[in-house]
Amino acid sequence: MLMGAWIAAYMALGRPEAAAIPLLYQGVSVVGLFHLARTKSDWFIRPTQRMMSLLLPFALQWVLGGYTASGATALWAFLAPAGALMFDGPRQAVVWFAAWVALAAVSGAAEPWASGWAVPMPAGIRAAFWVLNLVCPTGIVFSILLKVDHGRTTARHALEREHRLAVNERDRAEGLLLNILPPSIAARLKDSPRAIADGHPDVTVLFSDVVNFTTLSGKIPPRELVEFLNELFSLMDGIAERHGLEKIKTIGDAYMAVAGLPHPRSDHDEAAAGRALDVRDGLSRLKTPAGHPLR
Repeated sequence: MLMGAWIAAYMALGRPEAAAIPLLYQGVSVVGLFHLARTKSDWFIRPTQRMMSLLLPFALQWVLGGYTASGATALWAFLAPAGALMFDGPRQAVVWFAAWVALAAVSGAAEPWASGWAVPMPAGIRAAFWVLNLVCPTGIVFSILLKVDHGRTTARHALEREHRLAVNERDRAEGLLLNILPPSIAARLKDSPRAIADGHPDVTVLFSDVVNFTTLSGKIPPRELVEFLNELFSLMDGIAERHGLEKIKTIGDAYMAVAGLPHPRSDHDEAAAGRALDVRDGLSRLKTPAGHPLR
């Protein structure tokens, strides 16, 4: 529609040679769109659009009599490097921008020669051309910049989201690692891929087991059994931590802990004994799901 308005305006002003330039652009564009629709390939329409966007505004400016007489139609040519920046990247955009600067400089040098072709026109029409040539190209370039910024913002948000997911996965993996290894050993394992083998000649290993757990577990629904074991082992974990013992593992109702590693201590036997007494006293207050005392 905009091209049609330009063609009609130049014809009304008695400038058919000027009207022929947007008409040429419109005709080649129709051919390019038809080719794109048939072949689904942009090998024809992309270079022709880029080249016409660069050259035809300058040609129209020269035909109309230079910068002043044409209302600086060369501003439309800036869409060529702007489009290259959006679709082809900064390297191609620099080339097209250099071509635009070169043509602008040539047009400036040829202004005295081109001004001889200028045809007087009403001041209102000349002002309208200036406004349109300023607002339309800059509006399109601003829209391109908004789209580029939107893409950059979207990419940044996606990167931040992936980073948060990676951090969450790392924290989850570290949490799982700390559930099965002492913190000092987990840190060493993360820092070095080599196997860890330490010797601790003086330690005390403590085993604890619920009396008649097999019979008890057969009478309790699975959900209640898991909740009971969770309460039991949470109590035992707290006692082990208070006495400086390291939990090694749990299997069913069995609980294995050790005093004297990974940090050696001379009172490992006393720590283990103290922990055992605290477990005995603490479990005396804990009941099975059936309400029986725990032994």
